[in-house]
Amino acid sequence: MMKATVSNAAEGILWIHENGRTVFFNDTICSMLGYLREEFTSLSIRNINAEFMENHWDTLWAGLKEKKYATIRDSMRKKDGSLIPVEILFNYTEFGSLAYIFAFVRDITDRKRAEDELKSAFEKNKGLMDHANDAIFISDQETGILLDANLKAQAMIGKTLAEIHTMHESDLFPVEIQEKCREYFKKHALEGTSLQAEVMNNKGARIPVIVSATILDLGGRRSMMGIYHDISDIRKTQDALQLANKKLNLLSGITRHDIKNQILALMGFIALAKAKTSDPDLL
Repeated sequence: MMKATVSNAAEGILWIHENGRTVFFNDTICSMLGYLREEFTSLSIRNINAEFMENHWDTLWAGLKEKKYATIRDSMRKKDGSLIPVEILFNYTEFGSLAYIFAFVRDITDRKRAEDELKSAFEKNKGLMDHANDAIFISDQETGILLDANLKAQAMIGKTLAEIHTMHESDLFPVEIQEKCREYFKKHALEGTSLQAEVMNNKGARIPVIVSATILDLGGRRSMMGIYHDISDIRKTQDALQLANKKLNLLSGITRHDIKNQILALMGFIALAKAKTSDPDLL
């Protein structure tokens, strides 16, 4: 039962001696590299990845002896000479005086293709994005991790693209709305509407923006593109207009009050004059 499970596992499995010789292998690794079991018996790591064996094997072995495990991305050579991208999980173990590495090999051809397509889509649209007048952020819809940002976006928040790649989309917003912003984004993206928000820059200043969100499919990866229009100037104009309106209302109130006082004073003088004169022609 155990043998059948290991032999038909989704990952290729190798049991490797310190000299690179394979002590055990399953059917999956044979199929992955295009070999019959009889052919694979005589192979070593050198046959399927000579460059790694020459340049990195000793370093890997020493590191695994200390840390016990490691994961790398590399390529392996198939029987027909072609290379396939792989992800390998190494585990170091000892049996008595002998040491071995268990290697679990996963063919990541489809994942690599998707990543390359996504990268190509980004690079293709990078020029258009960088010439846009608005800030543009692209995030992974599932994780919320920021994948890309144009020059305007980098300038808006004062961060480099490398720094942005380490951020979650919620990190763009003030702390008090970070938990809600993702749901806001999904809602407005589905409805095709915009929302007003504030973005935090690297100095802690709040920048008022109008955000339009769109869900995209980039190389098979569901992503969300947010276009952030800076409305700082509009907000300043609005604030100035509101202040001017307040001043006008205050001035209007003062003016009306002064005129009313002057009329009351005039009426008082007229009444006083009437009371003091007895000449009917003056009345």
